[in-house]
Amino acid sequence: MKHRTSLLVALLMLLGGAANAQVVVQINGDQSFVIDEQSGLYFHNDTMRVDNATFALDDIQVITLRQAPVGIDEVAAAEMVIAPNPARDRVALNGIGSTPCRATLYSTAGIKLMEKNVADGSVLDISHLPEGLYILRCGDRTAKIVKQL
Repeated sequence: MKHRTSLLVALLMLLGGAANAQVVVQINGDQSFVIDEQSGLYFHNDTMRVDNATFALDDIQVITLRQAPVGIDEVAAAEMVIAPNPARDRVALNGIGSTPCRATLYSTAGIKLMEKNVADGSVLDISHLPEGLYILRCGDRTAKIVKQL
């Protein structure tokens, strides 16, 4: 279904992207792929295929689409890294970039738990949170945090 890929790219171009727009497809907040008019995003039976990776639709919880910066070569350069993860008390944020951003931590129910201005290398104190899974959003980057006791 090559037309679906082209439609995604065309929509982003209409929303202000360049003629050579690329889309970052992120699966379950973990794996990211850059697609454009030449690459593929396909649905077949109960699977979705992005480049050479295949995912069972039952295993996909979240698909995030965003416009990639023009000329991006590797998605990894644009990913936020949380370490350690899982964590008990504190996590360090890396991959934010040179511009500080406002980090917001959410529960899996979408409840905002904390906000903080952060820069690359900042540390978040999560010692007060109960054990579980949390979502951290910083600018256009999203990551999951697993809190363990």
